[in-house]
Amino acid sequence: MSSKVAKAGRYAANFERLGYRASAFQNMFQKGQLPFLRDGREPLPEAKQNQTMEDWKFVVGDRVLLTSGPNKGTVTSILSLQKSNNSYFLEHGQTKKASIPFLLWERQQESYLVDYPVPVTADSFKLVTTIKEEDGTERDVAADDIVYRGKYYDSDYNKMLPYRCIKNHEHIIIPWPRPDPITDDGLCTPQETVLERTFFPDSLVSCDVSKEAYLSLRDPLAKRPYKWDRKVITKSDLKRLTPPKMPFSETKKAFFKERADIRAKQIKEISPEVEEFIGKKVADYFSKIQDPDMRYYLSKMAGDQKKKGKKSDN
Repeated sequence: MSSKVAKAGRYAANFERLGYRASAFQNMFQKGQLPFLRDGREPLPEAKQNQTMEDWKFVVGDRVLLTSGPNKGTVTSILSLQKSNNSYFLEHGQTKKASIPFLLWERQQESYLVDYPVPVTADSFKLVTTIKEEDGTERDVAADDIVYRGKYYDSDYNKMLPYRCIKNHEHIIIPWPRPDPITDDGLCTPQETVLERTFFPDSLVSCDVSKEAYLSLRDPLAKRPYKWDRKVITKSDLKRLTPPKMPFSETKKAFFKERADIRAKQIKEISPEVEEFIGKKVADYFSKIQDPDMRYYLSKMAGDQKKKGKKSDN
């Protein structure tokens, strides 16, 4: 539980500061678990929990010799680690009958009762290794305790690991068990070409991904499509895209209405009767002019004379 508190940060309670009330929370947590998961041991504080392989000393895959319990003297191997109280689950260790609810049944399970392994601590077994004698024969030995001497780089774990040696017989090195091999699928990049550049984009705008494959790039566990995948405009989008209207006073609105009425009453096209009336008035005015220069100028500027001049130029 302390690990969960550390991950939660400042928004969660620090159970270590609760004092005597921490046991009440711990009892509530234990009651919420299934009965066969309660081992009767309280979880250790996070500072005392094993974090690295050096802290554990024995890891998954190690062969061990049971020194206590009903299976004393049996050589078995470690299946998994229980980090909350620094304990181990063994392959052929002690078990207890557990009633599993139907919702938690494993595949091909046929009964409610199963043999559930009981976690054990490191003082319940000894580490077993195989040594080779001078005549070439091999035999298994159990180490009472181990010590670390020096370090080396392990390519399988991809980190520096110390040499595990038997205490008082430090010339005997117990190798770390090999991790399970990682199988690569067809889409993985080979290790020898992982640092080589194989993709060269030719455009900053266009994308080489096809439209059919684009929909498969989104998170399949997303509860809704991404906002840039939507094909319709929502009300909130329309509200953000529509500019606000400028508020006008009542006087300004009345002025706009008056201007609109004036524009509606304006004459946009001249009727033939009005055109004939205007032409008659202009002709009567021109006929009253007596100055010969003005009459000559008006005759040159008349529309009929301009049309005749353009025809003569052509």
